[in-house]
Amino acid sequence: MSILEVAYLGPAGSFSHLVAKQNFANQEVHFVNAPTIPDVIEYVQERPGSKGIVPIENSSAGFLLDTIDMLMSPRCTLRIQQEISMHIRLALLGRTSEEIRRVYSHHVPLLHCGPWLRENYPAAEHCKALSTSEAARIVVGETHAAAICNREAAELYGLDILAFPIDEQRVNLTQFFCIGHADPAQEAAARAETGGSDAAAGAEARPYETTLSASVKNQAGSLVDFLLPFRNNGVNLKRIMSRPIAGQPNHYVFFVSAEAGEFEPRMQAAMAQAGTACEELRSLGSYPREAPYQS
Repeated sequence: MSILEVAYLGPAGSFSHLVAKQNFANQEVHFVNAPTIPDVIEYVQERPGSKGIVPIENSSAGFLLDTIDMLMSPRCTLRIQQEISMHIRLALLGRTSEEIRRVYSHHVPLLHCGPWLRENYPAAEHCKALSTSEAARIVVGETHAAAICNREAAELYGLDILAFPIDEQRVNLTQFFCIGHADPAQEAAARAETGGSDAAAGAEARPYETTLSASVKNQAGSLVDFLLPFRNNGVNLKRIMSRPIAGQPNHYVFFVSAEAGEFEPRMQAAMAQAGTACEELRSLGSYPREAPYQS
């Protein structure tokens, strides 16, 4: 049996790494860290059979645009295979013997922890890093610096836990996509699990979602014509975001996540009707939404 390769936003010790380890805990896996989200996606794109873990949305900071833009690119042939989420508990790591003058982290934790930092370290500069674990690695080589990251990174990088948890009063949920190449067996399983009657699917199946890339016609009312079929067929849209089309000013493509499996009758009807308002409508994946992990 071959070892599964799983790429994640690294270096080691990031929340993407923690999610990947928990999600694939029962499999033999070789984990590969990549410095940016595009690097994760390109790594998987070039290696059939591999998978990647990329963040898509945070409850405080919103969408991760690198993930959205890469998945919607015509060059990307990968499919979303799972939505994984984690309740994030953040730690401030540094050295107890030093005054903190700079705090490093990914921009999402910096935004979430902004009020806490202004109250507890009002004079500290906020410095962006490519990931939370990269922030910890930066702090190892500096003085008077701290990182907001996963507390497990303290042992990994030889830092002290200065505060944990940070800003626990506010919900901090990050959602991730597991991505991979098209898998006929997985698609057949999804079809079997969700493709029957809506009542049967709702009673027996795991919750499924479908993410779409929709190039809506550039004419009055076309967005309404695209959206109404989902309402009329009882499909809730939990995400919708417009992204500019490169080289076409004032033209946009919509990133849409629907709370229904692609093979459910109600979703099939909604997509067929919504497609008449689109120049192009394509599925980026139909996938189960897993129960949240704890960090």
